[in-house]
Amino acid sequence: MKLLSNDRPFDVWSKATSILYRAVAHTLGPNGANTAVVYGDRLESNAKFNIINDGKSIIDNLTSEEAVVACALQTLKESVLSTNNNAGDGTTSTIVMLHGLVSDLNNYFDVDKDSIKLCSLVRRIKKELLDILPSITEDVSIDDVFNIATTSLGSDEYSSLFDEAFRFVGENGKVLLERTTGDECVVEKLDGVSFDRVGLVAELLLDDIGTINKTVDARSIILDGDISSFSQISKILLAGKTSDVPIVMYFTKMTQEVFQLMLQNIVKSDMKIIPVSLEGYGQEKVRYIKLLESVIGHDAVKIGDLAGVQDLSDVNHYIFNSDAMMVRPLDMEKFEEVKDQLRLNISSKTAIIKVGAGNAVLQEELFKRFEDAVYSVSNSLKFGRCLGGGVSYITLADKFAEGADSSVSSWIKNAMRCVYKLLLENCDLTFEDNGTYLLPKFDAETDSWSLSDELVVYDSYKVIEQVVSNSFDMLYSILSVKAFILDPKR
Repeated sequence: MKLLSNDRPFDVWSKATSILYRAVAHTLGPNGANTAVVYGDRLESNAKFNIINDGKSIIDNLTSEEAVVACALQTLKESVLSTNNNAGDGTTSTIVMLHGLVSDLNNYFDVDKDSIKLCSLVRRIKKELLDILPSITEDVSIDDVFNIATTSLGSDEYSSLFDEAFRFVGENGKVLLERTTGDECVVEKLDGVSFDRVGLVAELLLDDIGTINKTVDARSIILDGDISSFSQISKILLAGKTSDVPIVMYFTKMTQEVFQLMLQNIVKSDMKIIPVSLEGYGQEKVRYIKLLESVIGHDAVKIGDLAGVQDLSDVNHYIFNSDAMMVRPLDMEKFEEVKDQLRLNISSKTAIIKVGAGNAVLQEELFKRFEDAVYSVSNSLKFGRCLGGGVSYITLADKFAEGADSSVSSWIKNAMRCVYKLLLENCDLTFEDNGTYLLPKFDAETDSWSLSDELVVYDSYKVIEQVVSNSFDMLYSILSVKAFILDPKR
């Protein structure tokens, strides 16, 4: 049975947007507060909580007791998280931006009457903003790494680690993260060898000039998606028991619990499985998977498609891995065509920032902060940077408003000031629209925050682009829905 919901669609979306906003608003900025996320019922023996400041982790399992709102919330979460997946940061800013666009919309337009026109307007605004963005973007050099890391981390306490790591690996190297025992955070430098956090067998390593020491016959499978359940890879592990050659399993992201369980099974059952993580490569991963597919003549298997894979013995290809490890390709002619493109990702230098802390809760919080910082520095070096702290969104809105009518320009300017205004609010400061947008700096003598013209922070171009793009894409989807139909059986 299908039921037409009596809820006004825009009101449902507004509720879902407000839930996201209330969950993360307090975390934004240099004085952002932490969140304690409880996992499981407090009476359960395995219940636990993490203290985190990461918008992505906070909203990961967020829902609502209202069924329709819960569904809308799930849709928005998936869109919001794509900002983090593509840029490594910006989840909270996307939520704040979307909330500003949605909450203020009724003040300027008749949403029910003008929804179709508004959809067209939203698309046009998004395009114009992204066209303006390159004009406020500046190039970045290795000398800027310390400041970029400081912005992302919220302090300069660990910025020297990032400066040391990125200076060591240079333009084409890789900086990876690894949890470690002990209280200290240190940088491990690998020169002349390549590294994968999973720990590939030595036979697959290249030497420091990129020539092949050894190749290994292997089948391969590329999993394009996040692995959060052991059942998603159980069929591959089972095939590893009977396979006559190793199976190289490429995956994008895997939870720590599944990863540990997989390794236990591999060791205990002597499975011929070589797991390879492509996590941390961002958009490069997408390009790289396409190149791998062209070399092996085999499309990436989506996580959801594994249930339909009946016989993994047909997966019989050879792969070239982005961490400078070599497996013979199936099609040598095709490999020769794309070899140079693949080698762009080869690194003879790799730096591993090992994250240690006093306890597991602190380590997890620190690891997530480091993860954002690695993305931020990498993307800034590659794509450039813009002023951070919400200032770039104001600049974009002001430039856009120069050619827009009054109602549209007022709406956009108010909405795109939300990130900056909230950042000030979290520091107990008041927003003044005087054309000068200074950032808060803590004064130890007065034990308070004040606006300072000495402080400049930056976000990567990629983060600004993704926040703008995804917030307007979500708004378009919200405006395009005219009715909610409930289908309980499905």
